[in-house]
This record gives sequence, C-alpha cells and structure tokens, in this order.
Amino acid sequence: MSGIVGTIFGISQNKIIDNEIVNILLVVGTAGVVGISVLIRVEEKKRNKFIDELEKTQKD
Repeated sequence: MSGIVGTIFGISQNKIIDNEIVNILLVVGTAGVVGISVLIRVEEKKRNKFIDELEKTQKD
C-alpha cells in the first residue's frame, strides 16, 4: 500500500503524471481486487462443502 502512496506522492511532487505508470498501477490494483474476490469465493465454496459434509454425517 505504501508503495502506491509513495508513487502517487512522487508523481504529484514532480507535477508529471506518467500515464504508463498510472495505467500499470490501475491494472495491478484491479488484478489484486479480482484475485482477492476469487480467493474469497473459493474459500466460501470450500466452507459450504465442508458444512454440507458435516450435516450429512450428523444426520446418519
């Protein structure tokens, strides 16, 4: 997080906005968010499957 803040601070200090750097940051940020949401979905599926298995064994 501090890296991104540092980059933005550096860009504003130089009064130069390098579009390539900004685009890379946006892509990396988006990829990170997508990656995290996918991980959360996978974990939810695992947990639901585990709960289903527990319920089945308890019914028996």
